[in-house]
Amino acid sequence: LGRMYKNQAQYDKAVDMFSNAQRQYRSIGKIVNAAWCYQYLGETYRLQGQYEMAKEAFTEALELLKGFPGENYKIGWTLLEFGHLFFDVKDFVEARRKYGEARDVFDSHGQLEKDVDECSRALAKLDEAIKQ
Repeated sequence: LGRMYKNQAQYDKAVDMFSNAQRQYRSIGKIVNAAWCYQYLGETYRLQGQYEMAKEAFTEALELLKGFPGENYKIGWTLLEFGHLFFDVKDFVEARRKYGEARDVFDSHGQLEKDVDECSRALAKLDEAIKQ
């Protein structure tokens, strides 16, 4: 439901849904699911222009996912979205770092080629932005 609200730009409702879901997942020990909720919170806050809140959410997601190194897909996407945040605030050095980390995570998995390509596109867009 939170993703639907986010996609419809009903960000306050999305934040409520993701916040409630992460609390519920944590209470029953579903840490990976809670981390994924934080990742979605980060995306939603970024879309709202609440960059500090987004940064906190992405950081929390990555912190939770540290205990689950096999979750390459979720780790990679969190890093990629974190890169988008830094791109938005024109911190191109940190954006490049996050995009590169995401690409490396996806590449190490071996079955996430399309996600590696997504990172490469983000890096190309970053190079274009730097030239301007």
